[in-house]
Amino acid sequence: MQRLLSLLRYHKPSQFAWRGYRIAQSRCPASLRRAYRPGVTSCRIRDESVATLSMMADRRLGLWPSRQNPEMLRQMSEGTFRFLNLSKSLVADGKGDQPRIDWHPDAPRLWRFHLHYHESLLELASLVGPESAWAIVRSWLDDPANQTPTVDPDAWHPFCISQRLPVWLMLASRYDVPMDVASGFWQSVGEQVDWLWNHLEWDLGGNHLLENLRALAIAHMALESESAIRSNKLYKWIDRELSNQILSSGEHFERTPTYHAIMTLAVQEIADSLQQLAVGDLAESSQSTAKQMAEFLQAILHPDGQIPLLGDSVFEETPNPRILCSDIFHSVGEVAETSQYAASELSASPATNDDYWVWRSSDQQDFLLFDVGAVACDHLPAHGHADLLGIEASVAGHRFLVDTGTYDYEDTPLRQASRSTLSHNTVTIDGEDQCDVWSRFRMGRRGHVRWKKTGRVELAEGHQAKWCMAAHDAYKFLGITETVRAVIAIENHDRGTNWLIADWFIGRGIHDLVSTLQIEPDWKATIQISGDVICEHPGLDFKPQIRMLTAGELTIEPGVYCPDFGVALPNESIVAETNCVEREPIGWLISPDGSNPGLEISLADDHLVVTHANDSHEILRISIS
Repeated sequence: MQRLLSLLRYHKPSQFAWRGYRIAQSRCPASLRRAYRPGVTSCRIRDESVATLSMMADRRLGLWPSRQNPEMLRQMSEGTFRFLNLSKSLVADGKGDQPRIDWHPDAPRLWRFHLHYHESLLELASLVGPESAWAIVRSWLDDPANQTPTVDPDAWHPFCISQRLPVWLMLASRYDVPMDVASGFWQSVGEQVDWLWNHLEWDLGGNHLLENLRALAIAHMALESESAIRSNKLYKWIDRELSNQILSSGEHFERTPTYHAIMTLAVQEIADSLQQLAVGDLAESSQSTAKQMAEFLQAILHPDGQIPLLGDSVFEETPNPRILCSDIFHSVGEVAETSQYAASELSASPATNDDYWVWRSSDQQDFLLFDVGAVACDHLPAHGHADLLGIEASVAGHRFLVDTGTYDYEDTPLRQASRSTLSHNTVTIDGEDQCDVWSRFRMGRRGHVRWKKTGRVELAEGHQAKWCMAAHDAYKFLGITETVRAVIAIENHDRGTNWLIADWFIGRGIHDLVSTLQIEPDWKATIQISGDVICEHPGLDFKPQIRMLTAGELTIEPGVYCPDFGVALPNESIVAETNCVEREPIGWLISPDGSNPGLEISLADDHLVVTHANDSHEILRISIS
């Protein structure tokens, strides 16, 4: 019942209305006749759009290195497809030069979706040959179940059409459509455009709807046709969704780095299409939004140039962030500067949309990210995890503290575990998740960040401390009004930088607090007799140290790291557990260079106090009120 109430509380009434409409629409023959007009729509590529489509294709060819694997592409040309790190031979029979492909295999739904995206056709045409790419298209068109929207719900799913159409149009702009394919190809393109126009994913919204609009913008720009697209409506919807979905910080509102990067590309391609269509102000504002999204993306990247794996994020599905950002900055006549990597400054206002505090060393090789934003968009939490106030870090350019990542989108134990609070670098109280994540994409009870603030303190001898503090209400059902985390970077020019992490709660009773630090699989952690944790990496000649700053149990537990779909690598989690009362902190001292200056933390007089362990000399005091 609580989960049902959460659905009603957080989802918009329009989402339920649209879902009901779609169900009714799917069962109404008259509605089908209006939305699907076989053979009525004719189309071809506008000559003036070829350069824009080709430019889009060039950009895409550099964004997904995993799609350029020669062996994978060769196997694809022979009927074996690999998506989400799972390969399947789909050869239905081997007669003739072109094997017939089974387009409706027994596979996880996300895998089947990728099969219908045709996402690697540009790479296949470029590296193997256009005839191989057109053979895939020919096989798809020849399958009776793909010829109408009423047989296979995957082939004509609006999201699959939204992925496939731009690829088909870019392919056709670069390579002539074979004569034996042309008639069916252009007929299907026209029918898919009409179907998509009448089946926009208003019930889901978010990245799905923006993908729909991107595909329609490209089709509207590229095609001479009698399609159902109405310019005024399309432009109005694009303008509205960019306003709704892109936060003032430039972040996409689903707050998942992989989807943010994908949406950054989508908005740039919308801007390219509108520019070609000469849609004036909307083209300009779309380009400005794409640039803002690229600036945000650049600001949260690890030193290795990749995203933090927050929410449902994975590496292989993410367009290469540095190449994407560079291309967008080039589009507006700018160059990406490393100065944009400076530590972020957050407003103290609870209404701020800045969801991350980022610290970087002067050489850009040490990196600490503190996630002080919402777990997800409240009415669209599908890709959110129970990870409030989590952190990620790199040391000397190597990933160090990592999120679990995402293994799959099926309703599996690993899916549930990867979304749980214990799988993130944050605090779990009394064994309860911060959010009630259930099914594949559902979220019931959830916590929200209540406030956040940041600051900088000048210390003795020219040293300084930069800090960020935030609180959430996820455990109010346990009688805890606020759970607070402070993250401090103390920059000491003689001893290097040290990171302090302190957590405490405001509320009644004694509670069990578990603080977790998950390390990337290349690292090996060992607890010393002193109680310090020494972390070793084969590529480094120094050993970062981690010290638990409060009494309690310190252990190293086996974990799992899922940087990509279908990939589960063993790693280690450094776990601190203790029983606490109100305002009694649990904390970590992390010394990236292994210096371990011997610091302690305490709460006194509404302040977080940092002292030297050997003489109790106070070096830092931060107000927590």
